[in-house]
Amino acid sequence: MNNSGSINILECEKLAAKLARGAGAIIKEYFGQKLGIEFKNNKEIDPVSEVDLKCQEFIASGIRKYYPTHQFIGEESDNSDINKLQEESKHVWVVDPLDGTLNFTSNFPLFSSSIALLYEGKPIVGAIHLPWPYKGDGIVIHASAGNGVYCDGQKIEDFLKHSPKPSFLSVIPEEKHSLHSGLTNLWQSQNRNTGSIAVDLALVGMKVVRCAVTSAPRIWDVAAGVIIVKESGGLVLQYIEPNKLSKIMLGKKMQLEKFVKFNPNKIEQKSFYESLKNWSGSLIFGDLGRD
Repeated sequence: MNNSGSINILECEKLAAKLARGAGAIIKEYFGQKLGIEFKNNKEIDPVSEVDLKCQEFIASGIRKYYPTHQFIGEESDNSDINKLQEESKHVWVVDPLDGTLNFTSNFPLFSSSIALLYEGKPIVGAIHLPWPYKGDGIVIHASAGNGVYCDGQKIEDFLKHSPKPSFLSVIPEEKHSLHSGLTNLWQSQNRNTGSIAVDLALVGMKVVRCAVTSAPRIWDVAAGVIIVKESGGLVLQYIEPNKLSKIMLGKKMQLEKFVKFNPNKIEQKSFYESLKNWSGSLIFGDLGRD
């Protein structure tokens, strides 16, 4: 039995998929239109559009309706009424309402909406909407712990019947190429870059992409992808930085460990919720061919 607390995990997956599709419909409505855009930290490479905000409010409202005691982490704001609780919840929804905003505002059709549910920091539900033209409104890749990966309710292996096995594509940031020579499948594939981490991880879960390396993502970038990739049979590994003493005295280098849950350092955080919200790390996903 999956450790998910006193909730129906399949109902949560169904809700996540429904909300991801609804957010995708909002995104489609505004694609190619003139938009109100602001920039984070005065950096014109990190935009926030009115669509990001509309999608986040849509998703938060949908979660609030069915799970008013659950907490919520969204990339664009933390002011939702869903977080006005007297006690912390073990269930936290993590949302990137529009991953790939720069792509979207540039009319480049690679972006996504990503929704995950964590229980005590462990991803147990994930749904990612992709706008591809398989169908008029795109598709939703979704999964929950112990129940496999689906595309619009259809098993992923039945949805893509003619994919090459294994895929010869990977997503690897340039600075990560030399970090771990033991991952042989990273070096036996051609590199691609979509501009959206959630898109990358959905593709890994669909086995369209063999593996993906994420360089210092935030929790909303990867939370849904973690459970989708795991349920597809892939691995999720985390880079672990040795402490300064181990580096100096023992010559230890960065190591890879299996990723289980978001378990950030709480020393400087006010709460576990705050530590989740501020999480950042480097993860590797997929068919990794470890030596």
